[in-house]
Amino acid sequence: MHAAMMASRPAVLYWLPQTVSALNAVASIRETGLGAWSTMDAGPNVKVLTDGRDAQRVADELRNRLPDCEIAVHRPGSGVQFDNSMR
Repeated sequence: MHAAMMASRPAVLYWLPQTVSALNAVASIRETGLGAWSTMDAGPNVKVLTDGRDAQRVADELRNRLPDCEIAVHRPGSGVQFDNSMR
């Protein structure tokens, strides 16, 4: 989606300077051998995917490299729960 918006005329760019900094930080972390991959939603926010065992270490690296950015670790939930009393 971002590429299509950038290629349109007039171009639309949702990224902020902090977006590019975050993408570069993730690439730099990955170059150290720590698994970290970036993805984005429709706005300027960067999501970082990593193995659950490395999540805190990746978050710490991002906090060191991006001190003015909010860094949060989110893990998968427990899945769908059904309330059988409603049946």
